[in-house]
Amino acid sequence: MATAPHRSRTPLGKTTRPLLSEILPRERVFALLDEASEAPVTWISGPPGSGKTTAVASWLDHAQAPSLWYQLDEGDADPATFFYYLGLAMADHEGGERATLPLLTPEYHAGLSVFTRRYFQALYARLKPPFAIVFDGYHEVPASSPLHEVMRDALRELPAGGRVLLVSRADPPAALARLRANRQLAHVGWDELRLTREETASIATQRRQDLPRDALEGLYAKTQGWAAGLVLLLLLWELFARSGLRGFLAPGYASARWYMEDDHELHYAWDEAHGRDGFAAALAVCGIFAEGFMVRGWIYSIVAVVVLLFALRAMVKGATRDYFRLPRRQRTRGAVLPVETISPPKS
Repeated sequence: MATAPHRSRTPLGKTTRPLLSEILPRERVFALLDEASEAPVTWISGPPGSGKTTAVASWLDHAQAPSLWYQLDEGDADPATFFYYLGLAMADHEGGERATLPLLTPEYHAGLSVFTRRYFQALYARLKPPFAIVFDGYHEVPASSPLHEVMRDALRELPAGGRVLLVSRADPPAALARLRANRQLAHVGWDELRLTREETASIATQRRQDLPRDALEGLYAKTQGWAAGLVLLLLLWELFARSGLRGFLAPGYASARWYMEDDHELHYAWDEAHGRDGFAAALAVCGIFAEGFMVRGWIYSIVAVVVLLFALRAMVKGATRDYFRLPRRQRTRGAVLPVETISPPKS
Protein backbone atom coordinates (compact mmCIF):
# COMPACT_ATOMS: atom_id res chain seq x y z
CA MET A 1 0.00 0.00 0.00
CA ALA A 2 1.19 3.49 -0.80
CA THR A 3 1.88 5.79 2.11
CA ALA A 4 2.38 9.53 2.23
CA PRO A 5 5.87 10.59 3.26
CA HIS A 6 5.84 12.49 6.53
CA ARG A 7 7.43 15.92 6.49
CA SER A 8 7.93 18.32 9.34
CA ARG A 9 5.09 20.86 9.06
CA THR A 10 2.68 22.96 11.00
CA PRO A 11 -0.39 20.93 12.05
CA LEU A 12 -3.53 21.74 10.08
CA GLY A 13 -6.57 23.32 11.70
CA LYS A 14 -8.53 20.40 10.25
CA THR A 15 -6.67 17.99 12.51
CA THR A 16 -6.12 20.23 15.54
CA ARG A 17 -8.35 20.36 18.59
CA PRO A 18 -9.81 23.85 19.15
CA LEU A 19 -7.99 25.97 21.70
CA LEU A 20 -10.24 26.97 24.58
CA SER A 21 -9.93 29.96 26.86
CA GLU A 22 -12.17 31.45 29.53
CA ILE A 23 -14.91 28.86 29.14
CA LEU A 24 -17.19 27.52 31.82
CA PRO A 25 -16.38 23.86 32.65
CA ARG A 26 -19.78 22.22 32.25
CA GLU A 27 -19.62 19.46 34.85
CA ARG A 28 -23.19 18.42 34.11
CA VAL A 29 -22.38 17.78 30.44
CA PHE A 30 -19.11 16.06 31.41
CA ALA A 31 -21.14 13.67 33.57
CA LEU A 32 -23.47 12.94 30.63
CA LEU A 33 -20.51 12.21 28.33
CA ASP A 34 -18.91 10.03 31.02
CA GLU A 35 -22.17 8.11 31.39
CA ALA A 36 -22.46 7.74 27.61
CA SER A 37 -19.08 5.97 27.56
CA GLU A 38 -20.91 2.73 28.31
CA ALA A 39 -21.40 2.70 24.53
CA PRO A 40 -18.22 2.95 22.41
CA VAL A 41 -19.73 5.60 20.11
CA THR A 42 -21.34 8.88 21.17
CA TRP A 43 -23.32 11.12 18.82
CA ILE A 44 -23.53 14.76 19.99
CA SER A 45 -26.07 16.89 18.12
CA GLY A 46 -27.60 20.32 18.43
CA PRO A 47 -28.27 23.52 16.47
CA PRO A 48 -25.51 25.96 15.50
CA GLY A 49 -24.02 27.69 18.52
CA SER A 50 -25.35 25.18 21.04
CA GLY A 51 -21.89 24.54 22.46
CA LYS A 52 -21.29 21.08 20.97
CA THR A 53 -17.68 21.55 19.94
CA THR A 54 -16.74 23.45 23.08
CA ALA A 55 -18.35 20.82 25.30
CA VAL A 56 -16.51 17.95 23.62
CA ALA A 57 -13.15 19.77 23.48
CA SER A 58 -13.37 20.69 27.16
CA TRP A 59 -14.50 17.14 28.04
CA LEU A 60 -11.26 15.82 26.50
CA ASP A 61 -9.35 17.98 29.00
CA HIS A 62 -11.59 16.60 31.72
CA ALA A 63 -11.09 12.98 30.64
CA GLN A 64 -7.30 13.40 30.12
CA ALA A 65 -7.20 10.58 27.58
CA PRO A 66 -5.08 10.43 24.39
CA SER A 67 -7.16 11.81 21.56
CA LEU A 68 -7.34 12.65 17.87
CA TRP A 69 -9.42 15.52 16.55
CA TYR A 70 -10.70 15.60 12.97
CA GLN A 71 -12.80 18.39 11.46
CA LEU A 72 -15.02 17.03 8.70
CA ASP A 73 -16.01 19.16 5.72
CA GLU A 74 -17.48 18.72 2.24
CA GLY A 75 -14.12 17.56 0.90
CA ASP A 76 -14.36 14.44 3.05
CA ALA A 77 -17.22 13.25 0.86
CA ASP A 78 -14.35 11.68 -1.10
CA PRO A 79 -13.03 8.84 1.14
CA ALA A 80 -9.52 9.22 -0.32
CA THR A 81 -9.39 12.76 1.06
CA PHE A 82 -10.68 11.55 4.42
CA PHE A 83 -8.07 8.80 4.73
CA TYR A 84 -5.27 11.15 3.66
CA TYR A 85 -6.00 13.82 6.27
CA LEU A 86 -6.76 11.30 8.98
CA GLY A 87 -3.32 9.83 8.30
CA LEU A 88 -1.84 13.31 8.81
CA ALA A 89 -3.72 13.63 12.10
CA MET A 90 -2.22 10.35 13.27
CA ALA A 91 1.26 11.43 12.14
CA ASP A 92 0.91 14.69 14.10
CA HIS A 93 -0.21 12.72 17.15
CA GLU A 94 2.87 10.51 16.94
CA GLY A 95 5.24 13.35 16.17
CA GLY A 96 6.31 11.81 12.86
CA GLU A 97 8.10 8.95 14.59
CA ARG A 98 6.37 6.20 12.58
CA ALA A 99 5.36 5.62 8.98
CA THR A 100 2.10 7.21 7.95
CA LEU A 101 -1.03 5.19 7.35
CA PRO A 102 -1.78 3.93 3.81
CA LEU A 103 -3.43 6.05 1.15
CA LEU A 104 -6.62 5.05 -0.61
CA THR A 105 -5.31 4.70 -4.16
CA PRO A 106 -7.53 3.76 -7.15
CA GLU A 107 -6.79 0.03 -6.99
CA TYR A 108 -8.46 -0.17 -3.54
CA HIS A 109 -11.70 1.61 -4.45
CA ALA A 110 -13.45 -1.62 -5.42
CA GLY A 111 -12.72 -3.09 -1.99
CA LEU A 112 -13.42 0.04 0.06
CA SER A 113 -14.91 -1.85 2.98
CA VAL A 114 -11.87 -4.13 3.29
CA PHE A 115 -9.50 -1.16 3.02
CA THR A 116 -11.47 0.70 5.70
CA ARG A 117 -11.33 -2.17 8.18
CA ARG A 118 -7.59 -2.69 7.71
CA TYR A 119 -6.87 1.02 7.86
CA PHE A 120 -8.70 1.49 11.15
CA GLN A 121 -7.27 -1.68 12.64
CA ALA A 122 -3.83 -0.17 12.02
CA LEU A 123 -4.88 3.25 13.35
CA TYR A 124 -6.44 1.88 16.54
CA ALA A 125 -3.37 -0.27 17.17
CA ARG A 126 -1.26 2.90 17.37
CA LEU A 127 -3.41 4.43 20.09
CA LYS A 128 -3.03 3.30 23.68
CA PRO A 129 -6.41 2.65 25.38
CA PRO A 130 -8.27 4.43 26.75
CA PHE A 131 -8.35 6.83 23.80
CA ALA A 132 -10.90 9.05 22.08
CA ILE A 133 -11.31 10.15 18.47
CA VAL A 134 -13.54 13.13 17.69
CA PHE A 135 -15.10 13.73 14.27
CA ASP A 136 -16.53 17.25 14.38
CA GLY A 137 -18.91 18.71 11.79
CA TYR A 138 -20.41 15.43 10.58
CA HIS A 139 -23.36 17.35 9.09
CA GLU A 140 -20.99 18.71 6.42
CA VAL A 141 -20.80 15.27 4.78
CA PRO A 142 -23.38 14.96 1.95
CA ALA A 143 -26.03 12.28 2.40
CA SER A 144 -24.91 10.55 -0.82
CA SER A 145 -21.27 10.23 0.26
CA PRO A 146 -19.77 6.75 0.74
CA LEU A 147 -18.09 8.16 3.87
CA HIS A 148 -21.13 7.08 5.89
CA GLU A 149 -20.40 3.43 5.07
CA VAL A 150 -16.70 4.05 5.75
CA MET A 151 -17.58 5.40 9.19
CA ARG A 152 -19.88 2.45 9.88
CA ASP A 153 -17.05 -0.01 9.12
CA ALA A 154 -14.57 2.06 11.13
CA LEU A 155 -16.78 2.06 14.20
CA ARG A 156 -17.28 -1.69 14.01
CA GLU A 157 -13.53 -2.16 14.38
CA LEU A 158 -13.28 -0.01 17.51
CA PRO A 159 -11.42 -2.01 20.21
CA ALA A 160 -12.14 -2.13 23.94
CA GLY A 161 -11.03 1.07 25.60
CA GLY A 162 -11.50 3.08 22.41
CA ARG A 163 -14.19 5.69 21.97
CA VAL A 164 -15.43 7.78 19.04
CA LEU A 165 -17.43 10.99 19.44
CA LEU A 166 -19.25 12.37 16.40
CA VAL A 167 -20.44 15.98 16.51
CA SER A 168 -23.21 17.12 14.20
CA ARG A 169 -26.16 19.45 13.77
CA ALA A 170 -28.33 16.52 12.65
CA ASP A 171 -29.32 13.08 13.85
CA PRO A 172 -27.20 10.01 12.99
CA PRO A 173 -27.41 8.83 9.35
CA ALA A 174 -29.16 5.62 8.36
CA ALA A 175 -25.79 3.86 7.95
CA LEU A 176 -25.35 3.98 11.74
CA ALA A 177 -28.88 2.81 12.60
CA ARG A 178 -27.75 -0.72 13.53
CA LEU A 179 -25.18 0.62 15.99
CA ARG A 180 -27.90 2.60 17.71
CA ALA A 181 -30.30 -0.34 17.73
CA ASN A 182 -27.60 -2.52 19.32
CA ARG A 183 -26.92 0.12 22.01
CA GLN A 184 -23.44 0.69 20.64
CA LEU A 185 -24.22 4.36 19.99
CA ALA A 186 -25.30 6.80 22.71
CA HIS A 187 -26.92 10.12 21.81
CA VAL A 188 -26.43 13.42 23.63
CA GLY A 189 -28.82 15.88 22.03
CA TRP A 190 -30.00 19.46 22.17
CA ASP A 191 -32.11 18.96 25.31
CA GLU A 192 -28.99 17.81 27.19
CA LEU A 193 -26.75 20.54 25.75
CA ARG A 194 -29.06 23.43 26.64
CA LEU A 195 -27.66 25.69 29.32
CA THR A 196 -29.48 25.51 32.63
CA ARG A 197 -30.41 28.61 34.60
CA GLU A 198 -27.45 27.97 36.87
CA GLU A 199 -25.05 27.64 33.93
CA THR A 200 -26.47 30.81 32.39
CA ALA A 201 -25.80 32.70 35.64
CA SER A 202 -22.31 31.22 35.92
CA ILE A 203 -21.39 32.30 32.37
CA ALA A 204 -22.68 35.81 33.05
CA THR A 205 -20.62 35.96 36.25
CA GLN A 206 -17.55 34.61 34.46
CA ARG A 207 -17.86 37.40 31.90
CA ARG A 208 -17.95 39.88 34.80
CA GLN A 209 -21.55 40.84 34.15
CA ASP A 210 -23.14 41.66 37.51
CA LEU A 211 -26.76 41.24 36.47
CA PRO A 212 -29.80 41.26 38.76
CA ARG A 213 -31.87 38.11 39.09
CA ASP A 214 -34.74 39.37 36.92
CA ALA A 215 -32.28 40.25 34.15
CA LEU A 216 -30.79 36.74 34.29
CA GLU A 217 -34.29 35.29 34.09
CA GLY A 218 -34.93 37.45 31.05
CA LEU A 219 -31.74 36.24 29.39
CA TYR A 220 -32.64 32.63 30.06
CA ALA A 221 -36.20 33.09 28.82
CA LYS A 222 -34.96 34.59 25.55
CA THR A 223 -32.06 32.22 24.86
CA GLN A 224 -33.65 29.01 26.21
CA GLY A 225 -30.23 27.53 26.93
CA TRP A 226 -28.72 28.51 23.59
CA ALA A 227 -25.05 29.22 24.34
CA ALA A 228 -24.27 31.43 21.33
CA GLY A 229 -27.39 33.51 21.91
CA LEU A 230 -26.43 34.02 25.55
CA VAL A 231 -22.91 35.14 24.66
CA LEU A 232 -24.28 37.53 22.05
CA LEU A 233 -26.78 39.11 24.44
CA LEU A 234 -24.09 39.47 27.10
CA LEU A 235 -21.92 41.25 24.55
CA LEU A 236 -24.81 43.54 23.67
CA TRP A 237 -25.44 44.13 27.36
CA GLU A 238 -21.80 45.11 27.79
CA LEU A 239 -22.15 47.44 24.80
CA PHE A 240 -25.15 49.06 26.48
CA ALA A 241 -23.20 49.55 29.68
CA ARG A 242 -20.16 51.04 27.98
CA SER A 243 -21.79 53.30 25.40
CA GLY A 244 -24.83 54.60 27.20
CA LEU A 245 -27.19 52.83 24.80
CA ARG A 246 -29.40 52.07 27.79
CA GLY A 247 -30.27 55.73 27.74
CA PHE A 248 -31.16 55.62 24.05
CA LEU A 249 -32.88 52.28 23.76
CA ALA A 250 -34.73 52.32 27.07
CA PRO A 251 -36.72 55.57 27.42
CA GLY A 252 -36.00 56.56 23.84
CA TYR A 253 -34.28 59.71 22.68
CA ALA A 254 -37.56 61.50 21.95
CA SER A 255 -38.55 61.37 25.63
CA ALA A 256 -35.12 62.30 26.89
CA ARG A 257 -34.10 65.73 28.10
CA TRP A 258 -30.69 67.35 27.77
CA TYR A 259 -29.61 70.26 29.92
CA MET A 260 -26.53 72.28 30.79
CA GLU A 261 -24.93 72.57 34.21
CA ASP A 262 -22.97 75.62 35.33
CA ASP A 263 -19.75 73.82 34.40
CA HIS A 264 -21.00 73.69 30.80
CA GLU A 265 -21.31 69.90 30.84
CA LEU A 266 -24.16 68.45 28.84
CA HIS A 267 -26.29 66.07 30.93
CA TYR A 268 -29.05 63.57 30.30
CA ALA A 269 -32.20 63.54 32.40
CA TRP A 270 -32.89 59.90 33.24
CA ASP A 271 -36.40 58.70 33.95
CA GLU A 272 -35.88 55.45 35.88
CA ALA A 273 -39.44 54.16 35.51
CA HIS A 274 -39.45 54.59 31.75
CA GLY A 275 -35.87 53.43 31.65
CA ARG A 276 -36.58 50.05 33.19
CA ASP A 277 -39.54 49.43 30.87
CA GLY A 278 -37.60 50.55 27.84
CA PHE A 279 -34.57 48.48 28.73
CA ALA A 280 -36.79 45.39 28.99
CA ALA A 281 -38.15 46.23 25.55
CA ALA A 282 -34.62 46.58 24.19
CA LEU A 283 -33.76 43.15 25.58
CA ALA A 284 -36.86 41.74 23.87
CA VAL A 285 -35.63 43.18 20.56
CA CYS A 286 -32.32 41.42 21.08
CA GLY A 287 -34.25 38.24 21.81
CA ILE A 288 -35.99 38.53 18.45
CA PHE A 289 -32.57 38.64 16.81
CA ALA A 290 -31.53 35.59 18.86
CA GLU A 291 -34.55 33.64 17.61
CA GLY A 292 -33.53 34.53 14.07
CA PHE A 293 -30.02 33.16 14.63
CA MET A 294 -31.41 29.73 15.42
CA VAL A 295 -33.12 29.52 12.04
CA ARG A 296 -31.34 31.81 9.64
CA GLY A 297 -27.69 31.82 10.67
CA TRP A 298 -25.05 34.19 11.88
CA ILE A 299 -25.81 36.99 9.44
CA TYR A 300 -28.35 38.22 11.98
CA SER A 301 -25.58 38.85 14.50
CA ILE A 302 -24.07 41.32 12.05
CA VAL A 303 -27.46 42.95 11.57
CA ALA A 304 -27.94 43.27 15.34
CA VAL A 305 -24.57 44.95 15.85
CA VAL A 306 -25.15 47.31 12.92
CA VAL A 307 -28.55 48.31 14.29
CA LEU A 308 -27.06 49.06 17.69
CA LEU A 309 -24.19 51.06 16.24
CA PHE A 310 -26.62 53.15 14.22
CA ALA A 311 -28.64 53.66 17.40
CA LEU A 312 -25.55 55.00 19.15
CA ARG A 313 -24.79 57.23 16.17
CA ALA A 314 -28.34 58.61 16.25
CA MET A 315 -28.02 59.29 19.94
CA VAL A 316 -24.78 61.25 19.57
CA LYS A 317 -26.10 63.20 16.56
CA GLY A 318 -29.30 64.03 18.39
CA ALA A 319 -27.41 65.21 21.44
CA THR A 320 -25.13 67.33 19.28
CA ARG A 321 -28.10 68.88 17.48
CA ASP A 322 -29.78 69.80 20.76
CA TYR A 323 -26.53 71.17 22.07
CA PHE A 324 -26.18 73.57 19.18
CA ARG A 325 -29.79 74.65 19.59
CA LEU A 326 -28.91 75.98 23.03
CA PRO A 327 -28.39 79.70 23.36
CA ARG A 328 -24.85 80.59 22.34
CA ARG A 329 -24.04 81.91 25.80
CA GLN A 330 -24.72 78.46 27.26
CA ARG A 331 -22.54 76.60 24.78
CA THR A 332 -18.89 75.76 25.02
CA ARG A 333 -16.63 73.72 22.78
CA GLY A 334 -15.65 71.76 25.87
CA ALA A 335 -19.09 70.29 26.45
CA VAL A 336 -19.08 66.55 27.12
CA LEU A 337 -21.61 64.39 25.36
CA PRO A 338 -22.90 61.87 27.92
CA VAL A 339 -22.20 58.78 25.81
CA GLU A 340 -20.11 57.14 28.53
CA THR A 341 -21.77 58.67 31.59
CA ILE A 342 -25.41 57.68 31.35
CA SER A 343 -26.22 55.51 34.34
CA PRO A 344 -28.25 52.33 33.89
CA PRO A 345 -31.61 51.97 35.63
CA LYS A 346 -31.31 50.71 39.17
CA SER A 347 -32.86 47.35 39.96
